[in-house]
Amino acid sequence: PSPTEPRSRPAPAPAPATLSVNATPWGAVYLDDQLLGNTPVVSAQVAAGTHVLRVVRDGFVPFEREIRLESGAALRVLDIVLKPLEP
Repeated sequence: PSPTEPRSRPAPAPAPATLSVNATPWGAVYLDDQLLGNTPVVSAQVAAGTHVLRVVRDGFVPFEREIRLESGAALRVLDIVLKPLEP
């Protein structure tokens, strides 16, 4: 660029969001089919945007919810109760 032309700067990447998840009983936490670990998951850094949150455990009905994470925001999903599968 010439000295009189402004230089364009790349847009900064959006700040990650923070996600905390807990369930009773404990379960494996997945975000968009990627394992985050077993509950409780505390302050996991994840990309902002819309995601599918799942908590699964053998013998229990899986929990699934679409969530929207804003850049730099913190979301806590702490009230999940997994229900036993019917025999």
